[in-house]
Amino acid sequence: MRCGARPHGSITADGLALVDVAGRFERDLKTVLGDPSDENALNRHLIVSSVSFLIEDFMAKELTRLRDGSHGLTVSFIATNQHVSLAYGEADISVQMHRPTEGRLVGQKIGALEMCVSGTREPTTKEWIGLSEEFHWTPEMALGHRYFGCPPCLRMNDFQSMAKAALSTGLPMVGPKIHLQTYPGLTHFLPEDASVEREIWSVYHETRRRDPAVKLVGEWLKTCFAAINDVPLA
Repeated sequence: MRCGARPHGSITADGLALVDVAGRFERDLKTVLGDPSDENALNRHLIVSSVSFLIEDFMAKELTRLRDGSHGLTVSFIATNQHVSLAYGEADISVQMHRPTEGRLVGQKIGALEMCVSGTREPTTKEWIGLSEEFHWTPEMALGHRYFGCPPCLRMNDFQSMAKAALSTGLPMVGPKIHLQTYPGLTHFLPEDASVEREIWSVYHETRRRDPAVKLVGEWLKTCFAAINDVPLA
């Protein structure tokens, strides 16, 4: 058979699938290994997911630093309270308020926040504002149950909505102190013994461990929280 001649018969659908898998594996392997000869290693797009107040209060203020050192990298930020799959590429990095415990994930603690009870005045009833049922497991919700002795009378799915509800109703709420201090009307904070800590973790899939773009954004995220962290890092 001459070089370049078509062999007898044709490649099957399964064979085409294997060729595609092999090609994708080769590209992914180069990304994982961070080939230093590839000048375009950072010239691509990454997605960072997190809850909205972490993006607004911490990351947005440091975007100039990221842009100046990005070397062609572009980044999108997705504000969501829902789980995103790092394994299936729904995001490249997740900044979350708990340590990863499942899956092939790599996490690094990059900060910690004080969660407290706050309101427009001293609480006079057991009524309070909490997160929606899906977040019943969080330390701040446990704090609210412990302090008030009952479930919340009003629930919201994010801290911004809770703060606005606290201002309009006069009811106390639980949430991150550093964020609640940005609302002029939420001036009353209970003593430190009525607070808990939430850790902030930067998380990515283990196959991205040597990805130079993930490394760059991960280092930038550490600076975002180190600059204005209200609880010293361990």
